[in-house]
Parts: sequence; structure tokens; C-alpha cells
Amino acid sequence: MATLHSRAAQGSAPVVAGLDLNDWPRHCRKLRRSLPKNVVYDPRPGQPFVAPAWKLKWQGTTLAIPAVNYQELTVVRQSNGEFFLALQAQAARPPQTSPPQTSPSAIGHSTVSNSDMASDVTVVLSRSAVQKPIQDVRVASTVFNDMASDNLGQQPLQGRRNLRQGQLLTQRLFDGPVSEDEILELAYRHQSRDLSCDLAAWEDELPIAIALDMRQEEAKTVVAAYPRVGQQAGRVLRHRRGAVTGKERRNNTTANRTEWQIQLGDSSQNRSEVWISLPEGHISSNVGLGMGQDNWWEAKDRPAWLDTLEAALQTTLATQTSMETQASETVWQTLATEIQQAGFSQNSVRSVQTLSRQE
Repeated sequence: MATLHSRAAQGSAPVVAGLDLNDWPRHCRKLRRSLPKNVVYDPRPGQPFVAPAWKLKWQGTTLAIPAVNYQELTVVRQSNGEFFLALQAQAARPPQTSPPQTSPSAIGHSTVSNSDMASDVTVVLSRSAVQKPIQDVRVASTVFNDMASDNLGQQPLQGRRNLRQGQLLTQRLFDGPVSEDEILELAYRHQSRDLSCDLAAWEDELPIAIALDMRQEEAKTVVAAYPRVGQQAGRVLRHRRGAVTGKERRNNTTANRTEWQIQLGDSSQNRSEVWISLPEGHISSNVGLGMGQDNWWEAKDRPAWLDTLEAALQTTLATQTSMETQASETVWQTLATEIQQAGFSQNSVRSVQTLSRQE
């Protein structure tokens, strides 16, 4: 691969795609010192998930959403197929679970505290097109900012020659164009201590360094990570976030929040993401552990509108004939009626009605 390697002059540092490899150990150690503590994948707990939650089928997998009294529903479907749904509850008391008495492990939930009752819960589902793979990893990571060789460092990472070098480097490190999801997967399987920063190991460790660098910001809030979502590729991440607004900082009951992020590659063309945000001490704060699993008992009093919403999602996101489109319209109209009867806001009803007219 002669086009990937070059030497400016005899005795000069070896250069790979504009990178001074003799400088790699120093820059690697600098990066290693700067990286925050990195959470790696843990195995999912072996015991069935237990918390007040309802099941929601989404893109072929089972989601767990907090069993609370939702009052807001926003649904948006773009012409390009992108989809967004948000459920929100405020001042809500989660119903208690009612598993069969033959399952002692699923019994014994404590009552909801006053802080739980005064707090909000948000569930967001979105679906969008998969981003194009990265052709040149040099432009995607700050790892390369200080590694440019003297003879190429002043040139922008643009232009036909430099682009070709970046593509060759990406091919060498990742076997071809690489998706952000593949890089994230690498990040959650390695820690900074996996970087020896030896010059001889640059080809094995540079992909790890790129991955850890690209998720630095995310790593500041992630406290747990679990691989896969049921049988599908993806991951379940648990974030811990502090107070954001002055009001939150003054109110200890809402100062810290648990946020579950579920990244799901549901097809080669689309990816789904689920966010669930709730107070850290909420009785359903472990809800993310039920994602992709079907071995847990639902809370009682599952609302009828949730079944209709599940059916509407299934019909809307599937490829439709004209007859199926008409059936989908009917489901969304039924959902609008049901959420109105359940006490949802008028904005929620209008959101669903608008979507049914877009079908």
C-alpha cells in the first residue's frame, strides 16, 4: 500500500496518511490522560426486571415504559419517513405492579414518595435514516488535530490527494467506510487503559483511540451500558444528569435525573432511538433494564389507548398499500378519541388528528 506510506526525506519520521507515527506515543499518552473514566459494557442482570412499567412493541422489540398517568402525546411524521413520538406525565403516581403470587421476586414494591408524585416523566421515540458511513476518519476525531506531519500538517484535510489518503487509512483501520455506531460499539468495549501507546501497536490502538475520543462528551454522564436490545443490534445506556435549571438546583427532589438511552439499529436503512427521563429516585428508575426483554410482569391498569398506540405505530411504520393506509388512518382516529377520553391535553389530540390526516 505504497500510497499510504511516505517519507519526506531520509531519516525523517514515517508518515501514514499525513500522520507522523513517531509522534504517536506522545499524542496517545496525552489523549489517555485527558479521557474521562469510561464505562464499558456490563452483562444484563440475570434476574427479571422488576419495576412499575408497561410493555410497548416498537420496531420488533419490547420496550419498557414507566407506568404513570401520561397526559401529553406528541406525534410527528415527516415526508422523508422520519418519525418522532413523545409521551409526558407530570405529578403522576405510578400504578403498583400486580404479578402472580407464584413470582416472589416480583413482589414488594414500595409506595411512591411525594417527590415521585411531583416530578415529570418523559418518553421519546424517534426513527430516522442511518447516516452515511464515514469515509475519512481523520475528519471525525480530534485525535488527528495534533498528529499531522510537518510536511502535510499545514494542508487542510481536503482535496483529492488528502481525501484518498484518508480513505486508505480508514480502509486499513476499519476495513472500509465505518459508521458512527460501529465506532461507538468499539468505545463501549474498551477503556483508556487498553491504550499501551507503543509505537509498534499504533495500528491496533488507533481505532480504539478514535472511538474513545469520539464519545468523550457522552462518557461524562453514562453510568452503565448494556450491549444489544433483545435480539437486535444496539445498546442500552444509563445516564445520570444533575440539575439543569436554577429551579431544579433549588429543589432537591428533581436535582438528579436518570435518563435511559436505547440505540437500536432496526434495519440497514433506519435506526431508532428511545429516551426515557425521570427523577433518580423514581420507583420506575430501573425501567431501562426491561428494554428488549419479555420476562417481566407488567403493571396493572394498562390503558386501552396504549394498545391502540402500539397498533398505530405498527401500521404507520410498515410499508403500506392503499387499503393498509386507510386502516392506519382509522387507528390514529381511534387513538385521538381514546386519549381525549383519558384526559390528555387538546394539543395531544390535535397532534394525533393531524397525523391521521397525513397518512
